[in-house]
Amino acid sequence: MNKLRGFTVILALAATSFPAVAQLSGISSRAAFPTTDSVNWSLLGPPFITANNPFVIATTGGSSVWVSHAPGALFERRNQTTGGWIGNFAFGEALLWNRGDNGSITFDPANLISGAGFNVQADVHGAFTFQLDAYDTTGGLIGSVTRSGMSDINLGTAIFIGFTSAYLDVDKFVGTLTSSVGGGSNFAINSLALSSSAPVAPVGAEAVPEPSVYGLMGVLVILGLVGRERLRRHSHV
Repeated sequence: MNKLRGFTVILALAATSFPAVAQLSGISSRAAFPTTDSVNWSLLGPPFITANNPFVIATTGGSSVWVSHAPGALFERRNQTTGGWIGNFAFGEALLWNRGDNGSITFDPANLISGAGFNVQADVHGAFTFQLDAYDTTGGLIGSVTRSGMSDINLGTAIFIGFTSAYLDVDKFVGTLTSSVGGGSNFAINSLALSSSAPVAPVGAEAVPEPSVYGLMGVLVILGLVGRERLRRHSHV
């Protein structure tokens, strides 16, 4: 009986030590993204104006996002076709450019979010790959999504890259041009889409228990067996 009790304690400790794994899902279409808030870069000013690094910009929903990249480097506003960007965003779209090979852009919303995304294009025409990394409040990586695209001048074809988390747990996220024909990190993005609430599971979908839930179920089973053993012993006294 003492052995069984000891095993129960060990199992209970193991169950509580299992990490809660948040599933990060990639979204490849703005229409499919569960947008609840957004950022329009035109708030920074007209095309060709530079923006400080870092800067804070208001969202359409009344919140804000802290945006930064390489120390000492500035951002620049551009517009597709009408404001210095000859690429494949929609005509006239307001864009944020990392203004040369200044590396990744970090986005730090004022509130926790469950998703984010935007259309993106490498400055040098040709094939490229882009990645979004999402982090929690401890700085731990929740997950990453990657998409490959083609940088050209076919209007309206800039790829959308986004992610959603199963929880309202994303503290910040980072966008990186991981590869391009030009070999640099030069890119621009259009309006930022945000999701401030956890995605709702489709009707009829079953929630998959996390590892910690399975551990707890195991503990309950063992405790039930212990209780039955005690009852059986008492019934024979």
